[in-house]
Amino acid sequence: MRTPWVITQRLNKASQKGIVVIKVFDGYEALPSRKCLETFPELLCVTSHMKNNTICPTARSGEIFDIAASEEHLGLKSSGWIGWSAPHVVAETIALIKAIRPDLSPTEIKRILRETAIPSNEIPNGGILDADAALKRAESFNR
Repeated sequence: MRTPWVITQRLNKASQKGIVVIKVFDGYEALPSRKCLETFPELLCVTSHMKNNTICPTARSGEIFDIAASEEHLGLKSSGWIGWSAPHVVAETIALIKAIRPDLSPTEIKRILRETAIPSNEIPNGGILDADAALKRAESFNR
């Protein structure tokens, strides 16, 4: 699947301005191609993580995800998963990181989130969001 020109242009502009673009996948839309992910390394792919240690069932493959937000690690109590709250929780963490370190690029923020994530077999290239660890890493992050 080819990335439409308008989306490509907007992702480029966002990246130039230091904006982290978050894409949430619930499984009802097409997953981005590897070429798209390689072209836009700052694109942060997010899903939700359920109590039974799996990603949102409609998200299908965890390979493309960078981070998942988990209700268990956020201290939330609900019926099983946080669904559409996941990108909001990740965005709030990114906003706090930007408040601490406004000089960080989207790619550096993505790296911090992935490196501080709690490992998960469901998300081999990232993990479950650990906001505290990400904020601590951002404070001491060296290029």
